[in-house]
Amino acid sequence: MQISIALIIVGSLLMLVAVGVPTYIISRYAKRIAPALTREGLASDFGGLLYLFVAGEVGYLITSLWQAGRMAGDLYVLMSTSSGALAGAALAAVPSMLAVLLTAFLLWKIAVGRTPRAAAIAVILLWLSGPCVAAAQSWYMQMALDEWSMLRGFGWCFFWTIYLAAATRPALIYGTARGRSIAAGR
Repeated sequence: MQISIALIIVGSLLMLVAVGVPTYIISRYAKRIAPALTREGLASDFGGLLYLFVAGEVGYLITSLWQAGRMAGDLYVLMSTSSGALAGAALAAVPSMLAVLLTAFLLWKIAVGRTPRAAAIAVILLWLSGPCVAAAQSWYMQMALDEWSMLRGFGWCFFWTIYLAAATRPALIYGTARGRSIAAGR
């Protein structure tokens, strides 16, 4: 089967729009909310690498929505053919649905929260919606995660955990203890 260049370009543009539009809307909304702390000469508004974080999480949310929708369709087919396998199939769909809910809540916390607790909850939700959901799916379906999946999931979560905990911009936006010391000039 030959894939045309035009199909690749159209698919890429659709992906950019599907991720770009929600990322833009969330980021614009988040930018309207004042940061918890400021310091002259330092960026403390929503921006920088947080745009990349939001885009990645929007992409993950869209993927999780697609998986949950596909599994819901499979459940519908199963309901009409075999009621005995329905409970097991419904349980298999739970991690994808959980990923959708946790990721949506994570995006909301990152966009509107301006407290240290919001940043901490976002980090917890990041780990729960990513590696924990993947582990639950892997365990239930009795399939091992491949090395690339583990590296990608843990790497993403590790990087953003460090960024949200240690970078200047998030420290000021969410008013963490480190942000208070930066704002005070220490």
